[in-house]
Amino acid sequence: MKTLYVVTTNQCQLRCPFCYINFVEDFDKFDEIPEDKVSHIDPDMVYNVIKKGKYDTVVFHGGEPLLYPNTLLEIMQKCKGMGIDFSIQSNLAFKNLSQRQLEAISVCGGVGTSYNYDRFEGYSTQEEYFKSNIRELKSLGLGVSILITITENHIYKQNPIALKDYIDGISTKIDSLIFERVILPLEQLENETDRLEGFYMEADKYMKTCYEIFPREQTNLYNLVKNSITYGTPFYNTECSSFTHTLYPDKLKYGCPSLEKRNVDDSKKMAKCLECSWFKWCGGDCECFNHVCAFPVLLFERVIKDLKQELKEDTLNGL
Repeated sequence: MKTLYVVTTNQCQLRCPFCYINFVEDFDKFDEIPEDKVSHIDPDMVYNVIKKGKYDTVVFHGGEPLLYPNTLLEIMQKCKGMGIDFSIQSNLAFKNLSQRQLEAISVCGGVGTSYNYDRFEGYSTQEEYFKSNIRELKSLGLGVSILITITENHIYKQNPIALKDYIDGISTKIDSLIFERVILPLEQLENETDRLEGFYMEADKYMKTCYEIFPREQTNLYNLVKNSITYGTPFYNTECSSFTHTLYPDKLKYGCPSLEKRNVDDSKKMAKCLECSWFKWCGGDCECFNHVCAFPVLLFERVIKDLKQELKEDTLNGL
């Protein structure tokens, strides 16, 4: 399945410390950001790239794509009848979702958003917008999935139980929670190895606990491990560039938007990786190239206990 991320705009109304997007100053003064403050993408160019690339899925990304709902709707209208699944990734930090924004979300059947303790630290007003908009979307019968980005600050300031209370406090009807660790710049991986090895161990413990306390069907953690073991695919797929592209206003690149802050040529595996029993499921994770190991061993071991109850023994040979 081929996926195209469309970076609809390169700016955003939030300033998340782990993100690479430009912050729009004084956003709260505007109901909608004036066009001269935000760069955005040309719908005709997007249509031509989609048609030529024969993509199955198109994800509107950013920046904040809902700054331009008319652009999203125009692209989706141009591609009508092509059998493409569209989705939107939005921070939902708008005072009120406009009719056009709601229309764009409705065409996609819902929205993907994201949460992290760092994201709203110091931005309590935007956090209330985020919560209110999720509740509105759920009241309209629209799907909402939340990407949980695990950072050091998040681990130490909001433990898994507190995270569950937070999510349940927004809505008990969240469709899915997707856990990911933040992609770090290579300079940090090279220069702060000891600290980051400790961080990845804590992130592993964090995900393991989340797996245990959230309903299994609500998170991606069980299926990530199950699919990795069942089909022999890497837990974090490092071959994403073969089926995933990102379209920027001025270029088309291989891979997902997160790779924009990494040197993707840094692809030599650590020698010790090749001797590791987990390597067949790790596959040379994009954070491990000659630097630190970020493989979630504790999570894997915990999920395997449940997998053994339902998968045939020959599938689990060697575990």
